Amino acid sequence: MAIQTTPSTLRRQLLIGGLAASTLTLADLARATTTPSLAKYPDHPVRFIVPFTAGSIGDLFVRPILSDLSDSLGQPFVVDNKPGASQAIGAEATIKAAADGYTLCMATQSGLILNQLAKKKLPFDPMNDLSPIALLFAAPMFLYVNPNLHVKTPLELVALAKSKPGQLNFGSIGAGTSSHLCGELFKSMAGIDITHIPYKAGPEATTALISGQVDLMFNGGNTFNYMKMGKVMALASSGLKRSASLPQLPTMHELGFTGFEVLPWFGMYGPAGLPKELVTKLNNEVNLRLKNPQSQEKYLNQGIEINPGSPEQLAALMKSDLVSQAALMKKAGITPE
Repeated sequence: MAIQTTPSTLRRQLLIGGLAASTLTLADLARATTTPSLAKYPDHPVRFIVPFTAGSIGDLFVRPILSDLSDSLGQPFVVDNKPGASQAIGAEATIKAAADGYTLCMATQSGLILNQLAKKKLPFDPMNDLSPIALLFAAPMFLYVNPNLHVKTPLELVALAKSKPGQLNFGSIGAGTSSHLCGELFKSMAGIDITHIPYKAGPEATTALISGQVDLMFNGGNTFNYMKMGKVMALASSGLKRSASLPQLPTMHELGFTGFEVLPWFGMYGPAGLPKELVTKLNNEVNLRLKNPQSQEKYLNQGIEINPGSPEQLAALMKSDLVSQAALMKKAGITPE
């Protein structure tokens, strides 16, 4: 009997490194006419664009990695924070740079896939204008609420929202992001009337949640510290399986929101045409650091699940997500703007 692989199961295989990368190539990404000498790379500082504000989960994760790369390769890897436009500003700056390995970036499921699905037109093509280098990590979203709501489970939250239609609101880290998708999916599946309030970044949205400007929010593990201080409460996680960071916390799926799965991923990219030999070198260097058991344990405490992978796996994950996340957005009632 033939075994069918759905887009959802495919993306889970990719995120846990279970799919062989040999079935795909990066031939379409190796379009450069001149290959920089690997023996000399890098011979001057490398600019690394982070499409978030300083202190965001992606920013905090990548800085130690870049510090290690600087020590290993002998040149500084300098962070350039370019937040805004659901990560499009950072992506565009990378795309316009020379494909020589001296401008790289972090990009995510939100910026490349959800952004593409949520907008009728982007100023760039996420699938063809960037060279995938390495899958870095996945970060489950967590449903956080302000303690003043006095709810302890998502079902109690649903009951409260139904008793006050239109009076509760949810924050997000921006329209078209994983945080927004989670909120709309929860709203749709629960059949509740709550208002979306987008913010420019995670720290701003978290501050709004703590102060009571918003009642609930889906966000990553960068809100853990506030949870430990009792300033916010976590009710559930967004994957099909419980998060290794908070295994005691149930998933939305197991609480009756069947099929609720939003598992954002983060990757490293360069401009289209980055030579394959350079992509391979950078991938090897990054994965060497990601596979360090001490690093994995450290980041797990921050809600980050490290997923070292090949460039081919990252490219395949993007293609898979175009299908799976489009279905989720349709279910959540999000239409292109």
